[in-house]
Amino acid sequence: MSASSFNNYQRAFGLYEPGVTLSADGRYLAYASFAEGSRHASVMVVDAATGALRVVGAGSENYAPALSATGSALAFTAAAADRSAPDRIAVADLATGRISFASSSASGEAGNGHSHFAAISADGRYVAFESAASNLVAGDTNGAEDVFVKDMISGAVRRLSVGAGGAQLPGDAGGACISADGGVVLFRTLADAASGAMTDSFHLYARNLASGAIALVAADSSGRAALSADGRYVVFSAGSPGREVFRKDLSSGALELVSASVGSMQGAGWNADPSVSNDGRYVSFGYETRDAALAGSPVINEIFVRDMLTGSLAQVSHGAEPGEGSFHPRLSDDGSQLAFVRYAGTLGPNYDVSWDVMTANIVTDSGVSARGTAGNDLFASSPNDDAWNGGAGLDVAAYRGRMAEYGIRAGAAVQVSDHVAGRDGVDTLQGVERLRFADAMLALDTGVDDIAGQAYRIYQAAFNRVPDKGGVGFWISAMDRGQTLQSVAAGFVQSGEFKALYGAAPSSASVVENCT
Repeated sequence: MSASSFNNYQRAFGLYEPGVTLSADGRYLAYASFAEGSRHASVMVVDAATGALRVVGAGSENYAPALSATGSALAFTAAAADRSAPDRIAVADLATGRISFASSSASGEAGNGHSHFAAISADGRYVAFESAASNLVAGDTNGAEDVFVKDMISGAVRRLSVGAGGAQLPGDAGGACISADGGVVLFRTLADAASGAMTDSFHLYARNLASGAIALVAADSSGRAALSADGRYVVFSAGSPGREVFRKDLSSGALELVSASVGSMQGAGWNADPSVSNDGRYVSFGYETRDAALAGSPVINEIFVRDMLTGSLAQVSHGAEPGEGSFHPRLSDDGSQLAFVRYAGTLGPNYDVSWDVMTANIVTDSGVSARGTAGNDLFASSPNDDAWNGGAGLDVAAYRGRMAEYGIRAGAAVQVSDHVAGRDGVDTLQGVERLRFADAMLALDTGVDDIAGQAYRIYQAAFNRVPDKGGVGFWISAMDRGQTLQSVAAGFVQSGEFKALYGAAPSSASVVENCT
């Protein structure tokens, strides 16, 4: 199993991490971001089949989207522009554009407290969410956040985060997840549902809405959990001091460890934020890692997918620099597609607080042949022999080892051969501009009109010397992020090295004379 043919949909900016969500077949993707020309977050819905982008919102800030399995309904949190009213759970019918609100009582009265973080059933009928409102159901006097479920057809609303006998719990509850048919809902709380007493660890519960029965999933859960569409499997993180990811079968009670090390990547911290396929077979999760083979290598949060049937483990994301990381993985129903966000920040004066919204195809361990999109694509090598054509855009091929461990042969197509057996195979690349290794980035676009070629030549022309590796690498990265050749040149002219070479206000003739 491996990941290949990545798509980069948008660099997302906003007050909130752009948590992502997929429809069951992976066709529709939704995430939170600033809309063009706006400094307020909206929900972006992308049709991967057509490339169409739709902006959805019901307030000044709109975030935490949840798509129905069919892609026909979207639930999200909406905040009022002036914060004069509590945050609400909005539900958009994407066919008609109509927006209604789940955070209301059966009579339609809006909640009198903030509501957040919705989950939605496959057909969009049932919406689960957490809320501090006390007027959604009768008898809500605990002064805490509770988990509710709303029937968007009948208007009925139920509070689910109550004890085994129906008594109120004394502490906050949250983390709502819902099965495809709306029949099972997960929630977590510091309260013990059996005794009603507060504890010092989060308890994760599953409630059956038909019977009202409540089952303890884990007594030491932390972070987000996920529920398979059929309501059978729960994946969650638990344990101390470092968290591990587990899968629990609610039918049999079987508990399995999901998270593990892979290759030279050794666990450096917590495992978190799992997602699970429809049948529970595939589980994705974030894992803090560092390369044990590289002294002082940075700790980076990476995304992994495990096949619980075969045990195969695939690393999907490949960060290399301090400040990078990938988060919030979300699998399609069949596990063949994965959406996540990649933090593209770098440490230092050019700190970039943006998130790249990514999707990846998850494939079995066979050779992959793929063609990129018209945008920027990321290809991740598999243990077999892959063939990629990046097409237009700035395309990157990612490898798990250090650059010295590979052979690189140029030609009409670039061939990259891994010297380590069973890791990345022998790949054939066309239209790919960058090779990313565990310790270095190699630019292949060295032509006169290519970014790396332009950066090298203007550096050489400005300072009349062979560019140093660190300097030219910095400017290639800057131009990759959109800085123009003209602005790079202007910066060079203002530098101390340029003025020392040509004077404070050189003429064009003197520059030409000193360069010859």
